[in-house]
Amino acid sequence: MKGTILTYTILNVTPEGFDAPLYLCVVKTAGENILSYARDADTLKIGRKVNLEKQGEHYYARPLKFKEYFKNSFAKDE
Repeated sequence: MKGTILTYTILNVTPEGFDAPLYLCVVKTAGENILSYARDADTLKIGRKVNLEKQGEHYYARPLKFKEYFKNSFAKDE
């Protein structure tokens, strides 16, 4: 599922059971906004296009690769 990062936060003091730092972002998709984890701070940039991968009950955001980002940008109009 693809989306765009709307906002993010980095928690340096985390709830019990979570390692610090904890990277969280809200991603806007076609149907809803989803709270997601990010693997590192480099992923977090407002407006960045990301792919959401579901692992168990949680979503993880990863930046789109160049080909994924521009996949439909050069499609010919019919």
